[in-house]
Amino acid sequence: MHTVIFTASFYLALTICLTGTIYRVSNWFRFKIGPDAARYSARERMAAALKGIIRTVLGRRFFAILKVLVLDVLFQARILKSGFFPWLMHMCIFAGVMLLVLMHALGESITQALFPDYASTLNPFMFLRNLFGAMVVLGIAIALYRRLTVKDLRRTTNSGDRFAIVLLAIIIFSGFLLESVQILSSSIFDQMVKDYSGAVETEEIKHLKAYWEQEFGVVFPGAVHPTDPEYLKKGRLLHEE
Repeated sequence: MHTVIFTASFYLALTICLTGTIYRVSNWFRFKIGPDAARYSARERMAAALKGIIRTVLGRRFFAILKVLVLDVLFQARILKSGFFPWLMHMCIFAGVMLLVLMHALGESITQALFPDYASTLNPFMFLRNLFGAMVVLGIAIALYRRLTVKDLRRTTNSGDRFAIVLLAIIIFSGFLLESVQILSSSIFDQMVKDYSGAVETEEIKHLKAYWEQEFGVVFPGAVHPTDPEYLKKGRLLHEE
């Protein structure tokens, strides 16, 4: 059920993104700005744009565009010229979100193809996912701080900026909240055990439950597990495996 919901949500979001992109690009050819534009039809402008793209890709300017893509888009070099903290803010948000999309949202499609032993609940993948989330949180914190302390930013911040920050914060913090709930959920524990070990209820699983009960606060219905150090040690070893 979870997979179906995720797949449907992913394709819905992708459809919305593509629809918006197509709409924005179509504006370049639908609207006529300036007296000279009236002489050219939408078809002529599309043909001219296509020729320009081909000449750029096949010409020497391609390397200049590639340089801009790497330095100014991926590494935000242009923003770095205006200051370290604006650059750090943008890099944390941009890199954090992109890496979360690749490693978490598209984990089964991309990360698993690159790393056959990928599992979202195992390190280093879980650690990296939390690290990327923390990067976004740091970026949001810097954005809020600068908008509260820098007068020029306070003056120019509009409702769109506030909405973007709030939306991003909701997405990231809801992800952390979901992970916390899953850690505390006994049903999630049972599902993980079934997925990764295939066991139902063995003595080893009881050790593991005792460890999770002690370390993560998971409440297993109708079960009281021993808390002596030796018993928990066996559970910890199973957890680390």
